Amino acid sequence: MKRKELRLRGSSMTAKPVTKGKIKIKGEIKVFSKKAKMLVLMLTMLMVLSVFIGCSSQPSGQSAPQEKPKEEVKAEEPKGEVKKPIEISWGSSSAGGGYYYATGVLAPIVSEKYDYINVTNIATGASADNVKRILLGELDFGMAHGSNAWEGANGVGQFKGLETDNIRIVSYYMPGPHYFVTLTKNKGINSLKDLEGKTIAMGQPGSGAQYNSDVIIDTLGYKVKREYLQFSDAGRALADGQLEAVGGTGIPVGAISELSETQGVKIIPFTDEEMGKLLAAHSFYYDDKIPAGAYKGIMEPVRVPFVPFFIIAHKDVPDYVVEDVLTTIYDPEVYKKLGDGYGQWKFTRPGLDIMKNSGVKIHPAALKFFEDNVNKYNFDDYGNEGWVDKNK
Repeated sequence: MKRKELRLRGSSMTAKPVTKGKIKIKGEIKVFSKKAKMLVLMLTMLMVLSVFIGCSSQPSGQSAPQEKPKEEVKAEEPKGEVKKPIEISWGSSSAGGGYYYATGVLAPIVSEKYDYINVTNIATGASADNVKRILLGELDFGMAHGSNAWEGANGVGQFKGLETDNIRIVSYYMPGPHYFVTLTKNKGINSLKDLEGKTIAMGQPGSGAQYNSDVIIDTLGYKVKREYLQFSDAGRALADGQLEAVGGTGIPVGAISELSETQGVKIIPFTDEEMGKLLAAHSFYYDDKIPAGAYKGIMEPVRVPFVPFFIIAHKDVPDYVVEDVLTTIYDPEVYKKLGDGYGQWKFTRPGLDIMKNSGVKIHPAALKFFEDNVNKYNFDDYGNEGWVDKNK
């Protein structure tokens, strides 16, 4: 029987088959040193020990808990602007004045439509007072003549020294034509130049009419004799022949309406040259016409300068408040309700071109509202029902 040679690792020796009883053990014979044997023994003991510890740490019949995969952290969805409750102080005029009635109609509608807004109608000294108190931060909104708003924004006259950058225009409110009226029987007065040397009632001291009369006559350079009277006194003086003309802002003026019914009046038109000179000097005026029938006997439209009346606001009124106020005013159903509640609202329209030429900054939310909603609202339909034809 041939021997099968086995190659010993690490040795060139050959070994014979080992026989135990009748069974032969064949295969590779490994030779270990004492150090190697000790290492193997220690590793074996460590493995046994680790298994023992692992088993003893778990309750019987319970498998080891599996580590949960970490959940993906989702980014928070952006939230809309939070509309915090806000109290709005809206400056109008003295109780019984036009601005007071107009604000009295608007305030409850806005407050009811938006839960976070509460509008309070604040009685004030009207236009100039509203501008002053907005500059001082005492009011949030108000109504004002464009001339007063311009003065406030430019820190001139009674507003000198105040924080002029606080005022912003929110919307055109209504037209304020300024005109000089005389009696129909005064045949020699047909133009403003014809007033030179004549006595004119310029308006009550401190009023918008007085301010506009003085500015216009001074700008055009006409020399006239000036009286400063309330409209009721001016109307009587004109009827009695003590005056040749009366200056007024806005229509109707009660005293002039009365004269139109009893004696007849005519409104003196502005020429191209006069209008151009005035508008070049004062950006808050604009060129327009008083329609026929504004007073009884006025049969044709008459060209005169207009000073716009604006809704104004403090610059820090939040954008979303301005947007919600304008959304309320120009909603077709609300707009009709406002006009039915007080006639001045029937004049209200965007008038963005007038606002841009006012010399006063426009509130950014107002500018965005009018530019974004050109296709949503037919703005040409607004402001056309304010005039009442007294000839009918």
